[in-house]
Amino acid sequence: MTGAAYSSYVVVREQQFSVTQGSESLTAYAVTERTRRHFCKNCGTPLFNTNPETYKGLTMLYLGTVVGHEHLAPRIHIFCENKLPSVHLEQSSQCFPGAPTSA
Repeated sequence: MTGAAYSSYVVVREQQFSVTQGSESLTAYAVTERTRRHFCKNCGTPLFNTNPETYKGLTMLYLGTVVGHEHLAPRIHIFCENKLPSVHLEQSSQCFPGAPTSA
């Protein structure tokens, strides 16, 4: 999706999330039967993902779309068993071999 070695997301509860501008430009693509990627239909910028079956009530925002993202620090890392050797993770954050299955 990004062409990068990893992606950074901010996970928020669905009821605490709203699009404050540009909602008329949003569209979505069903990546799987459960997962939808929401993006700008004009420029293609990915904005957030939803998966109501596996991650009910959660929205995964692409970190770069969040105002003030430069002040956020990771709390967890997922798919750590596949990380590149050159990527060093903070000792203070949790690391999971795959994606957690419950919120």
